Amino acid sequence: MQAYRKNEKKETGGRAAGETSSGASSARVCAAGGSAVLGLEATDAAGASPGGTAASQVGSCAGQKTVCQAVSCAADVGEAGACPACAESSSVFRLSPAFCLHNKVCLLEAGDKVTVGLCDIDDYMLKKRIRKVFDISESRGRQLDFIEISEEECCRSIARVLADISSGQGRDTASGEALSPLPDKNFSREDVEPAFATEAFATEDFAESPAVSILDSVIIEALTDNVSDIHFEPVVFQDEKENLVIRFRKNGELMVYKITEISFLEPVILRIKMLAGLRTEESRRPQDGRFLWRNSNFSADIRVSVIPLWRGESAVLRLIKRAASPVKLSELGFSEGHLSVLKKVLSRRSSLILVAGPTGAGKTTTIAGMLSFLVSERRKIISIEDPVEYRIPGVTQIEVRPAIQFDFEDALRHVFRHDPDVLMIGEIRDGKTAVTAVRAAVTGHLVLATIHASNACSAVIRLLDMGIEPYFLASVFGAAVAQCLLPAAAGGRTVVAEILCGNEAVRQLIGEKARVSALAGCMHEQGMVSLNEDFAAKQAAGIIPEKELFHE
Repeated sequence: MQAYRKNEKKETGGRAAGETSSGASSARVCAAGGSAVLGLEATDAAGASPGGTAASQVGSCAGQKTVCQAVSCAADVGEAGACPACAESSSVFRLSPAFCLHNKVCLLEAGDKVTVGLCDIDDYMLKKRIRKVFDISESRGRQLDFIEISEEECCRSIARVLADISSGQGRDTASGEALSPLPDKNFSREDVEPAFATEAFATEDFAESPAVSILDSVIIEALTDNVSDIHFEPVVFQDEKENLVIRFRKNGELMVYKITEISFLEPVILRIKMLAGLRTEESRRPQDGRFLWRNSNFSADIRVSVIPLWRGESAVLRLIKRAASPVKLSELGFSEGHLSVLKKVLSRRSSLILVAGPTGAGKTTTIAGMLSFLVSERRKIISIEDPVEYRIPGVTQIEVRPAIQFDFEDALRHVFRHDPDVLMIGEIRDGKTAVTAVRAAVTGHLVLATIHASNACSAVIRLLDMGIEPYFLASVFGAAVAQCLLPAAAGGRTVVAEILCGNEAVRQLIGEKARVSALAGCMHEQGMVSLNEDFAAKQAAGIIPEKELFHE
C-alpha cells in the first residue's frame, strides 16, 4: 500500500503540473478520515494558480490549516465558503462533490451563466450559502441561476465525478482537455454533465485514500440504477494489459460499468475487507462478510464475498436496498387471478407456503408483501431473516448471525416459545430447517418460506429431496409460488408467476412422491396458470415488451 500511495502522489503531481501549464482551472478536495470535504480554488486569467501548490495555497489562507479549515473560517461563509484571500484573484466558481452530495446540489454548467441544480428548489438558506460563495469567488460578472433536478440525476452525476477523480480520468494531462467518464453502451445515462465533472480534484491528501472515493462512487451509482451485484475483478485483454473491470448485474444481466487501472484493485479490495470486518492480511483463502452502507439517499445491506485468484483477488458485492415503506402485495405486479389465489391461501392456518425462484427474482419482496397483508393486532407474526431487508410494522423480525452460530435452525428451535401465529423463514437451505418448518405447520402455524427452485413443482420436489417424508409434506402443503422478474414496457420490472395450490389432487401426488412432470400435468388439468402462460398474457396486454423472450 505504501508503494501504491507513493506512485499515486507522483501521478497526482504530474496532473497538477499539466493543469497549470494549460491554464485550466482546478478545484481541490482534501480527505479527512476517508471522507471528502469542501475546498475551492480558482486560477487567474493568465492560467497560473494564485496560490501555487496545494501547500502554498493553504498557507496563504491560514498557515498550516487544511483547505477545509481555511474555507470554514471565512467570514461566516461556513462549509460552502471560499477563503477571501484566495478569492481575490479567482475567476472560476466550483462546488466540491462532498458538499453537493450532502446538500443534494449539482453544478450543471459554467459558461457565461452558471447554473446550479437543486433537489429542493425552495431551500432558501442553501441558495443563500451557494450565492455567497459565488459572490466571493466569481470575478467575471457571470450570472448565477438555480433549477430543480431529481435526486436520481444529482446522485448519478456526483457518482460519476467521484469515479473520475479516483481513476484519474478527470483530465488529459498532455492537452489539458477534459475527459468524460468511460463510455458504456450498456447503460443509459441522463445527459446531465456537471461542470465540475471534468476538473481534477485530486491532491496528495485525497490520493492517499483513492479506494474510499472509488467504492463510494460505484455503490452510489449501483444503488441509483437498482443494481443487484457489483463485481470487481482483474481482467487481461487481448493486448495483454491487465485492468480492473467493474461490472454491474442489473435485471439479471451482467454488464461492464467501468474499466480502470489495475493498480486500484488492491486498495479497493482492502477497503471492502475493512468495511466487512474481514482479515485484511489474508489473501489466500475465500472470505465472506457484510456491512451496512448508508448516505442521505440510500441505505443498503451489502454482502461481501472475496475470493483469491491466481494473481490477486476478486470481490463481489450483493446490494440489498432497505425499503423506506412497507411492501404491498397488490403493488407487486401479480395478476388479479394470482392475487385472489394468494389471499385465499394466506387465510389458512396449519399450512406451508413456499416462494421459489432464482437469485434476484424478488422472492423476499413477495414474502414481505405477504407479511404486510397478514399484519393484524390479532396475529403474532415472527420472521427469521438473513438479513432483514424490509422493516415491516407489526412483525417481530429476527436476523440470524452465522458468525456466532445463530442460524435458521437455532432460531427456529427457540421461536416457538414466543407463541407465533405466523412464522416466516427467510430461506430453507437444508434438511434440518425444512423438517422444522414442516413441523411448525403441522402444529398449527402458517409458515412462509423461500426456496431456490426454477418452478413451483420443482420447489415441492426440492423439499422431498431434503428428506421430508411425502405424507408429512402433503398434510400441510398450502401452495408453492414460483416467480421471476422481467423488464416492463413502462420501465422497471414486473413479476411473472405461477402458483401450485395444495388441493386434494396435488396433495395426493405429493404423498405418492410423484415426479415434476406429474405435478405439472395436474397443475394444467386444474387450470392453474403456468409461468409461460402468465408471461404470454402479460405480453399480450402490453405489460411486457413484445421483443422480450422468456425461458423457464
